[in-house]
Amino acid sequence: AMPRIFKQLLMLATDSVLLILVLLMSFSIRLGYLYFPTDNLLLIVYGAPLIGIIIFYMFGLYSSVVRYTGFKNIASVIQAVTTYALIWALICYVNNIVGVPRSVIFFNWMLSIIVISGIRIVASTILAPKNKIQNNIIIYGSGEFGLQLSSALKFSSNYRLVAFVDDNKAKSGRSINGTRVFSS
Repeated sequence: AMPRIFKQLLMLATDSVLLILVLLMSFSIRLGYLYFPTDNLLLIVYGAPLIGIIIFYMFGLYSSVVRYTGFKNIASVIQAVTTYALIWALICYVNNIVGVPRSVIFFNWMLSIIVISGIRIVASTILAPKNKIQNNIIIYGSGEFGLQLSSALKFSSNYRLVAFVDDNKAKSGRSINGTRVFSS
């Protein structure tokens, strides 16, 4: 029920906090103890969200509706996070920042993908519209068009494929993508 701008700001704030936490976790994993940055690394750790937010915005991560996040959006998240991690690493090395191990760059990249895409998947699962009533569907024909229709129905929350019916007796009793085929 919130206005769109508040939702986008919430996503932006969440991503900012997560990017800082991921960097702190990356350093902690590499160093073997709970790490908090000091003098020369303060700016690079706490400035990381600025880099990430700009890149995420350019990849359109704040224009999509979280509750409808799908695998195509997750691919965009992976591309955006990879770009962010590469630019962050490049800034570290170009500025010759001492105290950033190479493994931190890898951990930052991997953990960022897991955390940023994971939070979107969790949010879409929680916020997805839930229809209690599903219509059962039987597809007549288990050929190419029947398979295409069954693939499309997998993404529907209103319909549930319960069976295929086919004139071909050889297909009777088989299962296609977990759905049983019955003879006509």
